[in-house]
Amino acid sequence: MSNANQASGAKTITTDEVLETLKIFSSQDLRSYQSKLTSLNRTLRALLEATSLEGRIGQLLSPVERDALRQTNELIGLLNTRVEHAKEKKLRAEKQAKAARKANELHASRLANEAFPLPIETIEQKLELIQFALVMNRAGLFMDYVPASEYSMRLREMSSPNVHNASYWSISSKIRLLRSEVLAAINTYILGYSDQSALQANLVALQSKCTQVRPQVLELEANTLRIWSEALSVAAHREVK
Repeated sequence: MSNANQASGAKTITTDEVLETLKIFSSQDLRSYQSKLTSLNRTLRALLEATSLEGRIGQLLSPVERDALRQTNELIGLLNTRVEHAKEKKLRAEKQAKAARKANELHASRLANEAFPLPIETIEQKLELIQFALVMNRAGLFMDYVPASEYSMRLREMSSPNVHNASYWSISSKIRLLRSEVLAAINTYILGYSDQSALQANLVALQSKCTQVRPQVLELEANTLRIWSEALSVAAHREVK
């Protein structure tokens, strides 16, 4: 135990205590705080050195005051060391968490692509994508902030090249963008806030939700699918020309 601790009767601060107290802060936050402690430690130490400007000021203090200053400096140094160790532990934990998240993201992406390849080569495949986007929305898995009726209207508008100056976007471009957005939503749901062991269960839950609402989509969205079928047929005919 340091002289400062002995004199004050204070307990020794541990690295784990620092980690627990500062658990909501990042390693970068701890690095910044450690830098401030280091600066403070340096300033206090300078007051105890007779040759420096600060030290000459320190000479004006009484022996009792200088002893108190020395003990304070030791405590600051101890705290600085603990914060440094906590920062290093925190940094290692952050790197491990980042690696785990990356592994989860890759696994979720693989599950999504295997379960929902969503090919868009033929008109039928593109219509399947439109239908699946409607299913995902109605199940609350995609664009869930947009009511099903409104999303259906948006999709119908998207099939027209003359809405919202969309003539610069070909039907094929819109389909590719929709596929990307739907896959991103699938990945997000599968990934959730779960560890890797729960990703498969999340996928099963997503598939179940889609299965439940698919009959409703087939019944209620026949007109939307018809409009898209016609638009895709016209686009395909133009491409052949």
